[in-house]
Amino acid sequence: MSDADPPDKTLLSGSFSFARPTLFCARAHLYDDRLELTGWRLTGRYRRCILLRRILQADVPSANCLLLWTADGRVLRLQIDDARRWQQVITRRLNEA
Repeated sequence: MSDADPPDKTLLSGSFSFARPTLFCARAHLYDDRLELTGWRLTGRYRRCILLRRILQADVPSANCLLLWTADGRVLRLQIDDARRWQQVITRRLNEA
């Protein structure tokens, strides 16, 4: 990225957790084209980038629980505040693609 390129616009951001592995200072950032998950484990930094085109479906089965089905057959379960809003924004982005 050059100095002239604008930074990516964050659509949503917030703290999250997994059942396992335990992460500290975990943050989720949703951009136009990807979801970035960052935090710290006892063994070091955690970072995962999921391209939105790799997400097949987003669902909220219970309060503050966001499920993401990915193209590689995995289901990612995030405990995140306002999970319904995250699901709506992700679904809207998927439908626009």
